Amino acid sequence: NLQVLAGKMLCGRTAIRPALRVIRGHRSAGQYPGSSFGRGGIKRSVEKGGAATGSETGSYLLLGVPVTAFGLGVWQVRRKKEKEGLIAVLAARLSAPPIDLPADPATVATLDYQHVRVTGTYDHESETLLAPRCQLRDNFDGNAGDPGAQVITPFIRDDNGRRILVNRGWVPDDHRLVSTRPDGQIEGTTTLDAIVYNPRPGKPNSFVPDNEPEKQLWFWMDLAAMASVIGADPVLVEVTDSATPRSGLPIGGQSQITIRNEHMQYIVTWFSLSVLTLGMWVVRVKPNLLRRATRR
Repeated sequence: NLQVLAGKMLCGRTAIRPALRVIRGHRSAGQYPGSSFGRGGIKRSVEKGGAATGSETGSYLLLGVPVTAFGLGVWQVRRKKEKEGLIAVLAARLSAPPIDLPADPATVATLDYQHVRVTGTYDHESETLLAPRCQLRDNFDGNAGDPGAQVITPFIRDDNGRRILVNRGWVPDDHRLVSTRPDGQIEGTTTLDAIVYNPRPGKPNSFVPDNEPEKQLWFWMDLAAMASVIGADPVLVEVTDSATPRSGLPIGGQSQITIRNEHMQYIVTWFSLSVLTLGMWVVRVKPNLLRRATRR
């Protein structure tokens, strides 16, 4: 099974040498009296003017390193503020009391990671699997554990009779078949405590295989395609760990809501690089420029 194999794998200069072309004249220097293009004339011309000018230009171009590093540091400060604002919004949504899941899919699309509740009935006959997936060791944590699959089940809402998709959680590879976990198939009306999840369209990267809906093989969450095949609204919620059945499977609370905020270390890195390179320029390059200016 390709999904099982992928799960085990998931969880467990050419040097360019520049060429130098030498162009030689066909006539001797004596044929061009008073000309600087005689033998050695080009070399002397470069030594007199071009070398000094090129050296000064390169010296001033080195100033671009601390300036660029400083600009990147300022950009990271802005990114840090934006990330902290996003984290605050998500934290508020997750810690707030659950709201009723809106009926309009367009409204749900604006409520990413919103804590919601919805009442209805599971349609276990149309269950499908999203695999391979690793078990998250802790609720809302990004740590990966054993390989397996996530159970996606249609859910018929009581309030409007429409179907949505519910990620019920994770099962190990040896419990993919429904027959191996019959006690986990919740029957009758139930109220879910869940998190809204709106996956980004498209494959996460080129290494992920294409989905095969006709074979019920889903390697990545294509919400629109899966909803169309199952016959549900393009709405996906992921149950919290409180929805884990007494039998223990599927294990709920598999929402990975971890936002990395490492911008402070980038800020320190770029500003430090800016200060160090500027200091090196002042100590090593600037005195040479001043001496050349004095000689003139």
